[in-house]
Amino acid sequence: MIQTFLVFLAFLWAIYFIFRKIKNDFTIKKGCAKGCGSCGIDKKISVFLLILVVLQSCNAKKEENNNDNPTFEIGKSNKPIANKEKSKLMMADTSKFEEVPDNFIQQRGRFKQNGKYGFLDSLYQIVIEAQFIEAERFQDTFTKVKKEKFWGVINKKGNWLVPAKYDKLGIFKDSVTYFIHQQKYGFVSYHGKEITKNEYDWGDNFYEKRAKISKNKKWGFIDLKGKEIIALNYDGCRNFSENMAAVWQNSQWGYIDTTGKLLIKPQYDLALDFEKGKAKVKINGSFVEIDKKGKVVK
Repeated sequence: MIQTFLVFLAFLWAIYFIFRKIKNDFTIKKGCAKGCGSCGIDKKISVFLLILVVLQSCNAKKEENNNDNPTFEIGKSNKPIANKEKSKLMMADTSKFEEVPDNFIQQRGRFKQNGKYGFLDSLYQIVIEAQFIEAERFQDTFTKVKKEKFWGVINKKGNWLVPAKYDKLGIFKDSVTYFIHQQKYGFVSYHGKEITKNEYDWGDNFYEKRAKISKNKKWGFIDLKGKEIIALNYDGCRNFSENMAAVWQNSQWGYIDTTGKLLIKPQYDLALDFEKGKAKVKINGSFVEIDKKGKVVK
């Protein structure tokens, strides 16, 4: 604003100066006395105005550079904080917290106050009050928390996605995990929909869109919709890895594929997961490596 005014003033002065010079030249020709001093005063004013315009331009450039590199401060706003406003904002008082976030996920960090957990945003402002007995770090846009005796799931605003009614929740993979309620296992999505009832003696996290389950000492697998896609026919099993899972039957280990088809018949004393197309197995007291057809490769 000041710069615009000075430029406008300098423009008017330039017009006046040109008009004055033309007039003086005409007067000198008619015999004007050159020692009046008015021409010198005009030049001094012109130089003074020019200096003011230059100085104001430099100040404007400096302010522009400051705006290009705004200062962020801990406060209630996510907007860049100008230097003039910086001193007006109060730093968030974290001294009253027993724990402060060591990192932020989805702009949420866990803190502890009065023995309970809550969440701060990346400016260290409280967005979810400390109210949970236990709380995990955010996994994407949600996290597991324990209120009173039970676990549930909340979103970034602290709203319940899965009500706190479970004794335990597993790790969400493909948006689904197991839960324990009344000493039985079931499965629930992070939206709160139970895809199975708590009817199993054992359940596990999902691996390659399959989760192992057990009922009446028999094992099988369910898919992400809770359907038993591999019947509970086995005495034991491992999780899927590279589309293969080790299964235990008649005191021997073999391998099935994701459809439940037996690819390598039970014949091993121990069978581990496949990695890079190979798996370690124990047979006749020794460990060897096999490929996915059961051929010994090492």
